[in-house]
Amino acid sequence: MFKAVLGCILAVVGTATQAQLPEVTLHSTSRLVVVDVIVSSPDGQPVTGLKQADFTVYENGKPQPIRSFEAHTPESDAAQERATPPAPPLGPDEYSNVPRTAVLGSLNIVLLDTLNTPLLDQSQARRHMLEFLKQMPRGQHMAVFTLTASRVHMIQNVTGDSAALIAAVDKLLISKSILLKADEERAEDLTILNSIAVFDAKKAQSIADFFGTVEKIQTEERIQITLHALQSIARAVAGYPGRKNLVWISGGFPISFDPGDRYGGRYFGGISFPENFASLVRETASLLASSQVAIYPVDARGLMTFSPPADLPRGTARAVTSINADSNLDILGVMKELADLSGGKAFYNGNDLKAAIAQSISLGSSYYTLAYAPSHPKWDGSFKKLKVDVARAKVNLMYRRGYYALSDDAVPDKAALKEDIVLSMMPINAESTAILLSATVTPNPSDGKVHVLCSVGPGQISSRDSQGHARDLQIEFVVAGWDDKGHNTGDVAQMVRIGAGSHAADEIERNGLAKKEELAVKPGTTHLRIGVIDHNTGKIGTLDVPLAPAAHGGD
Repeated sequence: MFKAVLGCILAVVGTATQAQLPEVTLHSTSRLVVVDVIVSSPDGQPVTGLKQADFTVYENGKPQPIRSFEAHTPESDAAQERATPPAPPLGPDEYSNVPRTAVLGSLNIVLLDTLNTPLLDQSQARRHMLEFLKQMPRGQHMAVFTLTASRVHMIQNVTGDSAALIAAVDKLLISKSILLKADEERAEDLTILNSIAVFDAKKAQSIADFFGTVEKIQTEERIQITLHALQSIARAVAGYPGRKNLVWISGGFPISFDPGDRYGGRYFGGISFPENFASLVRETASLLASSQVAIYPVDARGLMTFSPPADLPRGTARAVTSINADSNLDILGVMKELADLSGGKAFYNGNDLKAAIAQSISLGSSYYTLAYAPSHPKWDGSFKKLKVDVARAKVNLMYRRGYYALSDDAVPDKAALKEDIVLSMMPINAESTAILLSATVTPNPSDGKVHVLCSVGPGQISSRDSQGHARDLQIEFVVAGWDDKGHNTGDVAQMVRIGAGSHAADEIERNGLAKKEELAVKPGTTHLRIGVIDHNTGKIGTLDVPLAPAAHGGD
């Protein structure tokens, strides 16, 4: 099941409009498909110096004219970053989610997945991560996330400071996933079932069905939490240009999947999953694609063996070995598919996780970005196969192998968007940079209110669809208060609606939009989360603002 879900997500190639590629001048109806290509020699070294004419892109077997071409190397990107003037300093009451760190090359993201990883493997992954950070080459930008049963957490924002990264990972606590059944627990279940079956086979089957139902519910919950985590990560890095290398350190997922056109699954208990994640999958796919995320799955379990505990009965031992072997093959299949469909590489069946992390980041640091306007007339959700050729012998290519031609103009599902807004406004989730915004926040202790002037810059809101047709604008501004325990202490929201084709709509697209809000701040409120939501596209931008006790009349 999870292989189906993530395969569907990562088969979507990043798409971009001309606003994301400013060096290309195209008519507003042109929509570009973006493909990042890594070219390496047989010994794994990056092949640099290639030109646009060296590449040919095929979609469903037909060559496509390349409209934009960029070559990225660590040296050229570092030179550009040094030449980029620093962002102007913010005033004492000014806040922004615009990235303060100039990242013109690939951005590295490490996701330490404790939700889907056995406890012992978590400890090993954390140790290897710390060893890598202590030897991390200078100039590399990285953010670190952790995934738990209570959602995804950014434990370190984008930085090139290895000391800050080490401090963040060093504080990370490992914990047993309450939604993941370990192989040892399955072995215990089988032992119990074998013992019961000797006297009452029907009762044993009934208990086995119960075990399967419980695990199915837990697995579905893990799937949903993981998908929302991917959405949160995609939103957090959307404001950074270029390729993002997501190094996903995980114990994998206990699901096998036949990569056809339907969802299915097999795990202990033999229960199949229905197709009930379609809308969540599609939304996640869109967010990951637009953020140009390539996934490098790293198996946290290290070198795998399938030996059952020595004290198990003989028949049980054979069953445990079979389950472990099947589960491992399923997980490796998931990892390979994730890598192939996103343009990354899978690392598994090895004990040197530190080397796997280093190689993931090294591979993704030199790449070429190609963009083309596809010849197909309809964005109907059908799958388009991609192939890239390069005029150079004996080289290896890594790139996305296809995408679903999803429409940019589909109105977001109201229920799904409402859930996205709620999750994005929660402080446990990282700030979203899908919409870049700034705010001036002025507390007024005399009336117990905080005054917020929230601004969205030019180009962040589009008044036209992908075909160039004018559309109504629906922009929502939200301010929510939170205490240090993660409890909401109040919120206020305003919707800005502007008719299609109006002068005001065009002005917003050209010059941006500002809105004033006032929130009565209750005692105990420690910070605000400010959000802007485009209800036409489903894009969300969020910003965190700390509050001093004086803001609500505290001591």
